[in-house]
Amino acid sequence: MSPVVAVTGGTSGIGAATIERLRSVGAEILSLDVIEGTREDVTSIHCDLADEASIDEAISHLPDQLDAVVSVAGVAPGSTPPNVIMAVNFLGMRHFVSGVLPRVRDGGSVVIVASSAGRNWR
Repeated sequence: MSPVVAVTGGTSGIGAATIERLRSVGAEILSLDVIEGTREDVTSIHCDLADEASIDEAISHLPDQLDAVVSVAGVAPGSTPPNVIMAVNFLGMRHFVSGVLPRVRDGGSVVIVASSAGRNWR
């Protein structure tokens, strides 16, 4: 039986590369992103990590049991307002992981990829 993995931010960048790697080992992928994915072998679920209602709705579409969750979604500093960066990169990620954790089977994994921009948060 193939492992079932939910990946946030799966339509571009590190998330897309993560999905490619997981697909190469036969995983069933659920990609949660604000951009709808186009791969036929990946289930695309709309999820805006800046919006708790969107996160909750996305979680409701996930199966009851997941083997792993990979949180890769994020927005980069620069032209993005700081409140949006915090909403997506931290608050949304935290809300998502907290909400999906009961679905991760015993012995499953949660992986969070974060930006080095947060290393000097104090």
